[in-house]
Amino acid sequence: MPTRSALTGLRFEQQGKRDLRIDLLRGFCLFAMIVNHGGLDSLFHFVSGRSGFLITAADGFFFLSGLTVGITSVGRPIGVVAPRLLRRGWEIYLATLVLSFGFAALVMLTGIELWEEGRIFIRWPRDFTQMTIRILTMRRVIHGSDVLISFVWYMVVAPLAVWGLGAGRTWRVLGVMTFVYAIAQINPEATDLPFWSLRHLASTSPVFFIGVVVGFHRERLEDAWRRFGLRPLIDWLVTGLAVVVIVMFSMESELLEILVFEPFGIEWEFSPVHLLVSLLYFRAFFLLVTWLWKPIRTALGWLLLPLGKASLMAFMLHLLLIPAFWNVPGVFDDPSLLLATLWNTVLLLLILGAAHLRTWILRENAAKPPAVAYAVAHPNQVLALTFFAVYLVAGILVIP
Repeated sequence: MPTRSALTGLRFEQQGKRDLRIDLLRGFCLFAMIVNHGGLDSLFHFVSGRSGFLITAADGFFFLSGLTVGITSVGRPIGVVAPRLLRRGWEIYLATLVLSFGFAALVMLTGIELWEEGRIFIRWPRDFTQMTIRILTMRRVIHGSDVLISFVWYMVVAPLAVWGLGAGRTWRVLGVMTFVYAIAQINPEATDLPFWSLRHLASTSPVFFIGVVVGFHRERLEDAWRRFGLRPLIDWLVTGLAVVVIVMFSMESELLEILVFEPFGIEWEFSPVHLLVSLLYFRAFFLLVTWLWKPIRTALGWLLLPLGKASLMAFMLHLLLIPAFWNVPGVFDDPSLLLATLWNTVLLLLILGAAHLRTWILRENAAKPPAVAYAVAHPNQVLALTFFAVYLVAGILVIP
């Protein structure tokens, strides 16, 4: 039986300002998105949830993004924080435009197959103008970039939350968040916004903004929690409950169906039970990564940390690569479990290689020619445009 000192030696120890646990968990969320969106049933789905578990990778991504916003805003004036968050929102908005317009053009010109659109027929100029306006106003996205719409709006509102937290109005921030969420649960139409987001923006907002509050007050919360006598018991209970729910889910338990799935309601509206279960798992995953940091980093850090550090690029790249797999003859002709795992591995390794290339470019960006300097400053857009150019040439030459 391992000793307490042996277990302590496995724990996370903060080195530097960046919390690598957040990068690793964000990388796991991206890993789950990549293998789930690939459309193939592979061995990776035993750990990714196959988009059918109680929470999704998007839930975790929302929380971790809010947590990062809160942590990086501590001790900084709102005049510094607000422009930074708005620039990030603008960058994400541009990513949605590049993806949507690029994929729409590809479908119209080549007939390349995407998730749900098939071939898009445009009757000029009315339909094209309408589609352009809808994409620009975030009321339409093409090929899965709807999750980014939520981030755009959360980044727009986040400066107000950070301002309130910095002014000592935490309870008011939580009160406004709770009020909006309650209205969204009672009457979703009252808080409905005409944007093509992954879920109802007001209903999902507590996941992001709870993360902001926790991140902003992280040190105070950690100090108070360490002094709480029942902390070890509660932490073990939370982790144990999370494991039990996973086991019950894998066994298709009827009790879990009654206690959790039925109160979940419509996933788009993000019910209170859904929110509580999500918070339970956020805490459980964070505890597991904290307690077993060294073996987890040794086994998985080589994959998850680069993905987590280049999250927007990795997300865009997985959307850009999926059509390449979907349009290769024979890939989806009922592949075996091992062959599907091989295809998913190739997809993951390509994205991992791009993440390392991005890191190298950013590190070697001094005194570069203007074209390289632009690529360093806008790697996501350059990456997307490069893929679209390749797809366009390949589609015109290959697809009848």
